[in-house]
Amino acid sequence: MTDQAKQNTDLITEMIARSPAAQTREQALASIKARRARLLARPPVESRHDDEPDLTRPEPMPIIDDPDAFAAGFWTRFNSKEPPSTPRPPPRGSKPRIVVDNTKPQPPRKR
Repeated sequence: MTDQAKQNTDLITEMIARSPAAQTREQALASIKARRARLLARPPVESRHDDEPDLTRPEPMPIIDDPDAFAAGFWTRFNSKEPPSTPRPPPRGSKPRIVVDNTKPQPPRKR
């Protein structure tokens, strides 16, 4: 090992030893185990916040007493909407669409 390489190795070793994050393998494994246990621990039910929604309660559903009248009203509202006066433009980046009308036979080509 050259003198320069030995100095670099000594410098790196010294920097690692001074680092507050430097740990032995056993210390690192113990801190990982403790952190994992802390992250995976479930909080007790009493410590949950009151502002969290209660996801166990069912959602309110509208009660329809007369389904026939509801359906008639729905179709009246649905059919009262007027179709747009101008067709919507094609989406950006779409290719032009070609409509082929095959109702009229084409005359045969002359060779």
